[in-house]
Amino acid sequence: MTLLMERNQRINSEIELARQKMVHLTNELGFLHPDVVKCSENLDELLLEFYRMNRVEQRV
Repeated sequence: MTLLMERNQRINSEIELARQKMVHLTNELGFLHPDVVKCSENLDELLLEFYRMNRVEQRV
């Protein structure tokens, strides 16, 4: 497995865990709770990292 594939697998796992956590928190606390917003921001950062990694891969 290449380094890039390992990174993609790692980030995919992190994204899925963050998504599950956000869904759980949203169900427990509601959409506007600060913990949900913070979790959403973390998920956004992970998604941006994933897109950046794959954009760079496509250019190479």
